[in-house]
Amino acid sequence: MSAPPTNRRSIGYFSSRDDGTMPVTGEGWFLARDIPLGIMPLGYSKRESSFRIDLQPPDEQRAEWLTNFLHVGQFDRHSLEDAVVDFVETTANYFGYFGEVYFEIAADADGQPARLAALARGRVVLTPRKYLQVIPKPNRQYHDGRRYIAIPRADIWHLRLPADLGSPRSHRRLLHRLTSSSPLAASMAMLQGPGAKNTTGYDFVAHRDASERVQERAMRRWGSFFSRQSPVGASTEYFYIARRLAFHAAQARVREHIIAELNALLARLATGHAVVVTGIPTAREIDDTLGRMHAGSSASRKHSIEPASDRLATPHHSASSPSVIAEGPVSP
Repeated sequence: MSAPPTNRRSIGYFSSRDDGTMPVTGEGWFLARDIPLGIMPLGYSKRESSFRIDLQPPDEQRAEWLTNFLHVGQFDRHSLEDAVVDFVETTANYFGYFGEVYFEIAADADGQPARLAALARGRVVLTPRKYLQVIPKPNRQYHDGRRYIAIPRADIWHLRLPADLGSPRSHRRLLHRLTSSSPLAASMAMLQGPGAKNTTGYDFVAHRDASERVQERAMRRWGSFFSRQSPVGASTEYFYIARRLAFHAAQARVREHIIAELNALLARLATGHAVVVTGIPTAREIDDTLGRMHAGSSASRKHSIEPASDRLATPHHSASSPSVIAEGPVSP
């Protein structure tokens, strides 16, 4: 399915590490990578479940337009369902690494919205009437020395993490905190540092255990990411399962937030349509499952989990439920 040519104002460039920021590695990278992992059903799971994505009210021409409009991934999609799945995954990937993403609403030759285009990762400044895409110094020579590209506010769509999962800035701080507290990074720093000769007899197992506890506290809003393949320290399987479910709930919040923001954009563009997602567990349903788990084990939990982990056993959840069109049964 080919898309019409668009009049895009923003420019593309490769981000530089010259700003002195720490690269995301270790557990920070695991969290960023795992946020989009399985956030939408894939392949056979879509075909064998009740998962559905529909456009309401039905309109084949508008569905074809939306399929092209949402093309922000690597491959062309030939159905609205695949386009929405790809869009949610791609946006969640931006959230994982940056906590936000800016899309330009590129227009066709007639001035009508034609396709979304993600702005290159870099500084974007909001002014009363325009967004300014700041061009990094090394790239200005390729754009006639220009320092920024001015884009009308109406042509930019700024997506951020759900508020109860943190702001973009706090999320990036979390990634760097996880990176700096990763057991491997800390161990390597100790082995290669000035005091490396004095590490004989040092208990690196205890060091790793303490590092993982610090990370679990830092991720109280998210739960335990999928790359965490075993319980932390001497904590029980209950703690491990509850934290994994908490991460599923956080993913559901991200998914529902993206769909809700997409529908708000469609309303802003006066399309008269909305995307409806059904047949997939919602954050509220996963929260209910967690609530039943906590209620059923509250009497014995304090005796089975070490005190440091016990404070982490109840995941953080917002009391409010996001306004999203998505419903379905909770998987066992």
